[in-house]
Amino acid sequence: MQILFVCTGNICRSPMAEGLMKKMLSEKGLQSVRVASAGTHALEGHPASGNAVAVMASQAVDITGHRGRQLDNRMLATSDLVLVMEPLHLEFIRYEFTNAIAKTDLLARFHPSGRLSRIEDPYGGPLPEYQACARILAGCIKQVLDMEVAVAKLTIRQQIANLLTSKAMDLAELAAFLDLTEKDLAHHLEHVKRTASRSGRKIKVVAARCRNCDFVFSKTNWLKRPGRCPRCRQSRIDGPWISLKQG
Repeated sequence: MQILFVCTGNICRSPMAEGLMKKMLSEKGLQSVRVASAGTHALEGHPASGNAVAVMASQAVDITGHRGRQLDNRMLATSDLVLVMEPLHLEFIRYEFTNAIAKTDLLARFHPSGRLSRIEDPYGGPLPEYQACARILAGCIKQVLDMEVAVAKLTIRQQIANLLTSKAMDLAELAAFLDLTEKDLAHHLEHVKRTASRSGRKIKVVAARCRNCDFVFSKTNWLKRPGRCPRCRQSRIDGPWISLKQG
């Protein structure tokens, strides 16, 4: 999943939002969500404003390497969710990038109070205005993250179930296809197993292949000596391939 934050100049609000979300993702150990930011009228190549850098540094977020980027079609096409700071940004995307409007929303809409319609621009203001902006951003982003992660987990688990129902897949192949680490995949598989068992389905080992002697062996042989080839006894194994089957 790719999330894109958009403000006007891409040197205050959206880089702070990007930095805050990256920190929250890291704290939750989530590696499958990527974050970026851009501006509708960006100060391209400019660093984040000094006050934005200072406020983020006080929260252990480093945005000193940030440089302003102009919003374009490529960024929008590769993003799954676009979060803008105010209604004018929403209208800009509606007019300039019509195809992206369906996945664009106001970040302020996620504020816990439910009463915000925009996130004010602190550009040119004193440090306390940046601090207030950062607090609002953090509140909104936490709500977005909780919602998006829940949806993403359900989506990934449904994808796993659909893929394994249609064909047997190697664990590494499945992880790469879904852009997951093998550790994250194992976690999702446990949930898929539990859900599938309610409808009488199971994840089954179908076969595996030895990279040393190229022998393809069955579930029975795998279970007799897990992790080793029954022919050459080496442990250089591709697989096992798994599938989701009835019974």
